[in-house]
Amino acid sequence: MFFVFYHQQHLDDATSTTMAKEEIYSYSDGTLYMGYMRPTTAEEQTQTKLSHLRHGTGTLRTPAFVYGAPLKEYTSEDAVENAHLAKWHEYIGTWENDKMHGYGIHIQKSGDASEIIIFEGIWENGKPKKSVHAKDDDSDQYDDTVFGW
Repeated sequence: MFFVFYHQQHLDDATSTTMAKEEIYSYSDGTLYMGYMRPTTAEEQTQTKLSHLRHGTGTLRTPAFVYGAPLKEYTSEDAVENAHLAKWHEYIGTWENDKMHGYGIHIQKSGDASEIIIFEGIWENGKPKKSVHAKDDDSDQYDDTVFGW
């Protein structure tokens, strides 16, 4: 489901000469994206089956889940009681052609208000490239094996 705002961002790259619009998109798994999206070209739509791609600045938030808990229908009382166990992920940053690209931060948040920064820095084609916390400034490589990508 798309909710389109009037704010637009001009795209200067070769993939599109259209305007990206700020939108809110809810995926079927409960993931929510709030940010800029651009319409796909006919060729992209054939390949991806998507009508729009994340492109520009935006935030992607996964639904909350409880590690190790069996799947069940939670009542509101269960949710309140177990809120401190809930976890979710957010990526806040820039996107290019539906991939994390440019500066961004990936955070794991918890119902107890704690946050763990998974990665903060430069992303390239959906993968972490260079951490802002890297000790070796001469290297443009980042060990992404910890992510399992």
